[in-house]
Amino acid sequence: MPRRRGITNNPALKRSQLEREYDGFRYFKVEKRFPNQEEAQKWENRQFYIHQGGPKMRGPFFGYSYYYEKKK
Repeated sequence: MPRRRGITNNPALKRSQLEREYDGFRYFKVEKRFPNQEEAQKWENRQFYIHQGGPKMRGPFFGYSYYYEKKK
């Protein structure tokens, strides 16, 4: 089962979006909290199998991971 990682400033919303996007979505986990998007982006850039993000935003960010079977 593939595992992906990404960053978000709203883990609950991101989890909801991913549940609708992937079959077999499992084990969503917030890996780390960051003070800003720049620090979170540095973490994400060091990860494998990342989920490409969106526009720059302010506030705390979170690194997350999840497993899935396939994209719907």
